Amino acid sequence: MDKISKGELAYIPSHATLVGFDKNKKSVTKAIQTDKPTVVLVLGFDEKGYRVIFSGSEWYISKGSIYSLDLNDLKDYNYVSNIDRSI
Repeated sequence: MDKISKGELAYIPSHATLVGFDKNKKSVTKAIQTDKPTVVLVLGFDEKGYRVIFSGSEWYISKGSIYSLDLNDLKDYNYVSNIDRSI
């Protein structure tokens, strides 16, 4: 898998786990699991994984649970217009 760059949209499948860390990025302070596939904005990548915006908050997701996304591949699907673009 190619690295997903900052500012790109990415796909996260259902049942993926996202975590949030404290200010020092040493302890997990929150965790959620997606209930449906979703599209997120990538903020960056470090040793913790990909930093993304999901449901208006910053989260981390492991590199094995996020996929690069080309919106041209989704043009035939009805849900593309329902992408949550909130930050």
